[in-house]
Amino acid sequence: MEITLDEPGCDDFLFAIDVNSPDIVVVTEVYKDYLAHEDHFKTAKWGCFSGIMEEYPPRSIDVKTYDASETKHALDD
Repeated sequence: MEITLDEPGCDDFLFAIDVNSPDIVVVTEVYKDYLAHEDHFKTAKWGCFSGIMEEYPPRSIDVKTYDASETKHALDD
């Protein structure tokens, strides 16, 4: 977690294990913008992770990425 949180532009990193299906791990990463998210995949850490995935392939991976932004609340100054 700390390695990802130390990346420039990473605002948050969370993970959870499904209590009903412990083989399911949900990871949420929040980046300040999409460019920071793309830079995440260029890090040496990601290359190491990819190697581990090749050696110990998961049964399945479902990846979803979203480009989301906050909107100002009408009552905010």
